[in-house]
Amino acid sequence: MAEARKRGGQAKSNKVRAKKAMVDGTLTPAELEGLLGITMSAVLNGVKEPAIANLARAAVAVRDAVAVDERITELERRLGSRSA
Repeated sequence: MAEARKRGGQAKSNKVRAKKAMVDGTLTPAELEGLLGITMSAVLNGVKEPAIANLARAAVAVRDAVAVDERITELERRLGSRSA
């Protein structure tokens, strides 16, 4: 009985619920950046425990990755239009 209760509690964990909510388990960089922003707001409002430095660092990394990806996409688009 105790083992069943333990498994039941694990099935209700935030981690398990989050995995179920994500169909394929991945987020786009923009979605991830939005999620980090929401989480940081929750931390600042006292709803979640502080880990703001790590979240801020992650948000900056995501923003940088998105910017690089956008630049590469634009360069590829420009190069493609030249060869056509």
